Amino acid sequence: MKGFEGGVNAMLKEQKNARNFLHRELRAHVCYCLILKCAI
Repeated sequence: MKGFEGGVNAMLKEQKNARNFLHRELRAHVCYCLILKCAI
C-alpha cells in the first residue's frame, strides 16, 4: 500500500510539473504572437 501511495504522489507531482510546463509554453507562445502582431 505504501508503494502505491508513493506512486500516486509521484504521478501528481509529474502532472503538476507538466501543467506548469504547458502554462509556461502557452504564455511564451502568446507573448510571441503579440510581439508579431505589434511588429506587423
